[in-house]
Amino acid sequence: MHDATLVGIHHVKFPVSDLARSIAGFDPVSFAVADHDAAQAWADRLDRLGVPHSPVMDATIGWILVFHDPDGTEIHLYSMERHGIDPTGRPHTGQPVKVDPAPHPSAGSL
Repeated sequence: MHDATLVGIHHVKFPVSDLARSIAGFDPVSFAVADHDAAQAWADRLDRLGVPHSPVMDATIGWILVFHDPDGTEIHLYSMERHGIDPTGRPHTGQPVKVDPAPHPSAGSL
């Protein structure tokens, strides 16, 4: 099993005064993880910390895990590994993931 190590980072800056409201439903902060096992390691770590998150799911190209930071910003962990699943015609493809954004007190100590 892989440890919960990040292998990349991508950040998008929006020039707006109310960032949280302006980016609702978007993923302004995304991190790359190696593969499905690495995404699952992060899910396990978030479980131990009591941080709500999505299951590890197949996204358009790779695997994805979604959670929120203590300020409510949606965080996506995408795998660099391709899963090989064709999403053509699948329901909910490209739809926002619903995760309870209520921060947990320990969420700041990831």
